[in-house]
Amino acid sequence: SEMCIRDRINVENTDELNEASQKIRELIAKAKMPEDIEKEIREAYRKMCEDAGSDVYVAVRSSATAEDLPDASFAGQQETYLNVRGEDEVVEKVKLCWSSLFTPRAIYYRVQKGFRHEDVSIAVVVQRMVNSEKSGVMFTSHPVTGERKCIIEAVFGLGEAIVSGLVTPDTYVYDRGAKKLVEVRIGEKKFMITLQDGKTVRVELDKEKANQRVLSDEEIERLVTLGELIEEHYGKPQDVEWAMEGGKIYIVQSRPVTTIKSEAEVVEEVT
Repeated sequence: SEMCIRDRINVENTDELNEASQKIRELIAKAKMPEDIEKEIREAYRKMCEDAGSDVYVAVRSSATAEDLPDASFAGQQETYLNVRGEDEVVEKVKLCWSSLFTPRAIYYRVQKGFRHEDVSIAVVVQRMVNSEKSGVMFTSHPVTGERKCIIEAVFGLGEAIVSGLVTPDTYVYDRGAKKLVEVRIGEKKFMITLQDGKTVRVELDKEKANQRVLSDEEIERLVTLGELIEEHYGKPQDVEWAMEGGKIYIVQSRPVTTIKSEAEVVEEVT
């Protein structure tokens, strides 16, 4: 039935595309998950809860891939569910992630690029939500010049405060060649975003806390060390999202920096 729906649709007709997407997603949502997979998901979630001593909040995120496609990016086409709690809910959200292979946007993209729908796989990652005390982004090398200067932006609480542009973060510049911190700019962080009972809330910060430096020299060095490992692993400068909770650093995401200008472009701008 799903094959028929896919083969019949004209993706340029928005109504038709949306309707087909909805039908396919409903079919997947109503289907029974294979028992062995469901059992494994439930056991893994229970283990996570045992280790934490309570039912933990998790993010259920999907990542789609197609084989041998260096020119195709599937980023952002599939669903992410945040603050999911309880094993029934986790199983349900995994199914919804699978079905998100057939969002209108994902179907359209594959047809445009000439990929067969059955050649695309999806992985669903279940991660414990990090209720970070500090978080931010790090460019492992300078995002324009490509110099070995690590640039870190940091705020208190969750990183959404930076992404939304609502809070001015601290900015730290670390010279990887000289192995030293060369610049510290402290932003006024008027509030932070944090998790309370599975909901993200804004907490106002008093003047002293708002103007306090987020990261110590030691924390910056730990981040830079991780940044260098990640850059080395991928073979090119990275744009990394990080979070700290209970003294531990979590790397939430990493993607290549695409803004570095070549020497020819720089010369062109100068002349």
